[in-house]
Amino acid sequence: MKKLSFVLALIMIVSALFVACSNDKDTTSDQTTTTPKVTTPSRRTEGSQEPPDEPEAPELADVEITIDGSLEDWTALGLHTIAVQGEKFEGTKTDGYNQENSENRKATFYGVLAKDGLYLACDAYHDTYVSDSVGEWYTNSNFEFFVGANKTHCYVYARGFDAEPSTSNNENGLITSVAMKTEKIDQATVYHTVTEVFVATENLSEGDILYNTIDVGVAWKTEHEDVYGGAGTVRNGMDDWWVPKDSWPDGGNRPIVAPSGIFLSNEFDL
Repeated sequence: MKKLSFVLALIMIVSALFVACSNDKDTTSDQTTTTPKVTTPSRRTEGSQEPPDEPEAPELADVEITIDGSLEDWTALGLHTIAVQGEKFEGTKTDGYNQENSENRKATFYGVLAKDGLYLACDAYHDTYVSDSVGEWYTNSNFEFFVGANKTHCYVYARGFDAEPSTSNNENGLITSVAMKTEKIDQATVYHTVTEVFVATENLSEGDILYNTIDVGVAWKTEHEDVYGGAGTVRNGMDDWWVPKDSWPDGGNRPIVAPSGIFLSNEFDL
């Protein structure tokens, strides 16, 4: 009997201990605990949206260019240039426009962003020269350009072989110095005009310069003298606004002027 009582007592003790352990376990499981995950950042793979490494800006050029209507100092620098070259036109011509000999017409554009400012030049071979028009400035032979993000409109237009050209300075005062020299030549075209422009650094907007480059749209024009093969396509693919292909002077694909020259936007890479 004593032995049975002892066994029963032992069973009761074990049962009590089991219930106590069970209660402790249930209490712990009812508690909600949050442990922050530890993550290790990794490099983004190809196709990610992470911005590319910051490009290194080229150093501004240290050049000696005299604004005198000569390109000798430009050619000595070996800068990159862009051009619009006329092509042969066999379509229907438009009355009132000089559309002969388009393949002989050409305008080459120079540019460099230097320590002291922006230099530009236009070397044009053309058959029509207008310097005495009493109309708007664009009715005379002219070099036109648009500077920076705001596309500040500038121009230089002819006033005669031996006369100083007129400029857009009455509108914005951007141009620091200019020269425009025209000569009559006995070659594929009748005239050769060199226009040079300098815009001092203090006249440029700091926000227009990115990695020591600046957007500058360029064009040559003599009203009613068309070229076929440029970006303009007003008259059956011809236009008297001579603009290099793959660019537009006041559009989104303006050329880029860098310390190494002027480039089409689709060919320039920092």
